[in-house]
Amino acid sequence: MVSIEEFEMMAGEIADEIPEIYYDGLNGGILLKDEIKHHPVSRDKAPVYVMGSYKKDAFGCRIELYYGSFAKTCAFFTKERLYRQIKDTLLHEFRHHVETMCGNIDLILEDAEGIRRILKDR
Repeated sequence: MVSIEEFEMMAGEIADEIPEIYYDGLNGGILLKDEIKHHPVSRDKAPVYVMGSYKKDAFGCRIELYYGSFAKTCAFFTKERLYRQIKDTLLHEFRHHVETMCGNIDLILEDAEGIRRILKDR
């Protein structure tokens, strides 16, 4: 796994590719957290890791990426595959941002269905 500094550089490159219009209302920006984040359905013997999240609260709107979760799940990825995973995660969270700004919940429903599938397979 790459260092957190290299991860931050990769995420920054990806973020720079995203058109400025998608940043409208994202007043908290993109934050990189060192932590491992588990989904509430996660269990000790069946962990479910959260790679990123979109937050809208009293502090504003922001995207958080969890380096620890990437390190846990992508430890043996090539740099190219890791880059794609970071990009997929970041674009997913930007979709949450844009849909939230438009009052759309399609991605929230898709995510809920994904969790339902995980629980069904346990």
